[in-house]
Amino acid sequence: MMILLLWTVVLFISLSGSDARLVDTIDSCFKENTVYNHGHVLAEKSIETVAECQRFCKLFLACTHFSFYHQSRMCYLRQGNKAEYKAGTTSGPKYCVKETVQVQPNCTEGICLRGGNQVHEGDVFVEGLPVCDDSWGLREGTVACRQLGYPGVSEVTVRSDYKTQATNYSMDDVHCLGNETNLLDCHHKKSNNCDKSEAAGVVCTALSVHLPERCYQPKAVCVSGGFEEGKGNLYYGGQPVCDNGFDVLDAFVACRSMGFIGVKNATRGSRFGLGNSYFALSNLDCRGHEGSLEECMHSTRSAGCTQYSLAGVICSEKAEPIVEQNSIIYPLIIGIGLLSAAVIMLIIFILVRNDSPLLKKLGSYSVNTVPIIRMTRRRLSTDTLVRNEEITEAVNSVYDAMHNQNVSNTHDPMHTQNINNV
Repeated sequence: MMILLLWTVVLFISLSGSDARLVDTIDSCFKENTVYNHGHVLAEKSIETVAECQRFCKLFLACTHFSFYHQSRMCYLRQGNKAEYKAGTTSGPKYCVKETVQVQPNCTEGICLRGGNQVHEGDVFVEGLPVCDDSWGLREGTVACRQLGYPGVSEVTVRSDYKTQATNYSMDDVHCLGNETNLLDCHHKKSNNCDKSEAAGVVCTALSVHLPERCYQPKAVCVSGGFEEGKGNLYYGGQPVCDNGFDVLDAFVACRSMGFIGVKNATRGSRFGLGNSYFALSNLDCRGHEGSLEECMHSTRSAGCTQYSLAGVICSEKAEPIVEQNSIIYPLIIGIGLLSAAVIMLIIFILVRNDSPLLKKLGSYSVNTVPIIRMTRRRLSTDTLVRNEEITEAVNSVYDAMHNQNVSNTHDPMHTQNINNV
């Protein structure tokens, strides 16, 4: 009994210590039983505590949040805070509110980011004044981040998300194509009708998406992020496709335009990695018979699309190049046949025109029936069934008459000419 009591006390102390250690490591900005951006991992490492996992996140510029799995003691670094329920995990941001870091404005070539806790985020300032958020979107944010030296943008903000208060703005109603290198190159207004809390902002990203050179051609359809051919996030002309309304018919047209037989599945929610740019197409509405994505109903504005909104495809196996073979071999066979027929007709024409002896020989062959008739004559005259000499003589007379007629026709010039014409 004493032994059982002793084991109970030891077990209670052990569990209490374990729970105490867990509680000590849980900061007020952390969330238990929560995982961020499940399926997207920037880096992972075996770590003992949640605090160590957060410090690990601080080593990576692209990391914004982390998730710590208590049972396996694995730390996963994420980009973004899209939360899902996951028992036994604790997640949190790179910096808690109480760890507010004073960051110097990130400025280059007349553009700055101000107010962010990190150098790659903040409200956008141009020529010392903030940019108004009217018409501000991912295209404009992509240009701003590119001008600051980042490969892309992960998020755009509005309504002075980084606490900027202003009485005047440098730009309003900014509209970019997305390929500009300077925000001032975009269409914009110098005057504004913005209130004091309408500063536009960005969260730039160090994430790079590498596509083959051919994928940047106009209307080129490619996939990226998958480890198999025909599997990954969908890109059109080098830019991602938004998953607003994306379904299997849209994926079927995309796969077929890349040379695949069909589609196995359509994916949403940036399944094969986060985006870092504006979107080429959104709200796709294909019927399935279209030959390319631009033939489908779509929009080029990406309202509501984020780095977590990339559409993707899983295509079926590559189609055999039957069409290509038919388009080459069958016309080649037909061409050879027509050429052969033309050559034969040309030869015949030349022979006829030159009154070739070959044609005369071929024409005289048709009267060469005498041996056959003579054989018949000899057979009839010797046949044991025909004994009557009068019948035999009658038959021979008919033969002689036919033979003489054939001989006279052979020597007739008109007859010979008719045969040659044949």
